[in-house]
Amino acid sequence: MNEFFWGGNTGRGSVNFAKEFFPEAKKRILIKGGPGTGKSSFIKRLLKRIENPVVFYCPSAPDSFDTIADFDLGFFVTDATAPHILEAEKPGIRDEILNFGNYWDSSRLRSNQRLVEELSQKNSMHFSLAYACLQKALKFREQLERSLAERLHPSLETQYQKIKDEILNRKLHGKNELGKSRNRFVSAYTPFGFKKLKVPAEKTYTFEGAPTLAKAYLSSLAGIFLTQGFEVLFLIDPLDGMNYEGVYLPELKLHIKVVWPAEHHYTSFERELQGTIKEEERQGIVQLNKAFLVHEDLEKLYIAAMDFDRMEKELDEFTDRLFAD
Repeated sequence: MNEFFWGGNTGRGSVNFAKEFFPEAKKRILIKGGPGTGKSSFIKRLLKRIENPVVFYCPSAPDSFDTIADFDLGFFVTDATAPHILEAEKPGIRDEILNFGNYWDSSRLRSNQRLVEELSQKNSMHFSLAYACLQKALKFREQLERSLAERLHPSLETQYQKIKDEILNRKLHGKNELGKSRNRFVSAYTPFGFKKLKVPAEKTYTFEGAPTLAKAYLSSLAGIFLTQGFEVLFLIDPLDGMNYEGVYLPELKLHIKVVWPAEHHYTSFERELQGTIKEEERQGIVQLNKAFLVHEDLEKLYIAAMDFDRMEKELDEFTDRLFAD
């Protein structure tokens, strides 16, 4: 699997695992700059030079890239600005900084200072409102999980034992080392609705339950594979940013996912809760869309102040050096 979201817009705010890559990468390219300065376009251009890229989409602009990585070569290139700020730890040695602010006309931006500040404030306001809606959705969902818990626990235990037995009966060709676990988002609330990336599974096990209730079972099953040396991707639940909506084994193309019980199993109170959750999620997406539209207006001001011709020439030279190393 080579497509993920770099983070998520959740009921706990913006959540990402950007720093997870820092200890491993041999080469890190950190891009700094304002909106509309070409960060995502540069990342997209580098895709043509990488044989086995892993791409990470921006959840707040899902057609844009936040990061690309080549784990075989051991490097990644990332937008290192808010909300996923990363700073160089070994500048010039392991870390390279690309400052796209070198290519803008500051005087032109200052002439639009009031408008830039106004749009930035509106953008932040819409994100705050989006997170407030998603936080309410999360609170109602936690209440729904508590209501379902007593009925779900026996079923979860049965499902767990069945999946565990099937896994233990598989002829796993493990390694004499512990596997690595990583956190990944494959689902996200975006300005254009709830998006879910395809998980390329050849075998899928399903937990009928809820993310919080199923987390311990998923962790236990993942532990079986980790002790056999397999890489495990913990797929982060997009609403709470902490629990799991599933786990994925890239080498085995095996997916263990959590699905909610069918609504006809719900009480009238639980159906009412579910309706409230969906409405709060919808309102959150509306606010994310408003933030996106404001951000587009902000980008236009920066685009007008950029010297893209000079930037393109210097970035071409940088790219040649990067792939010559």
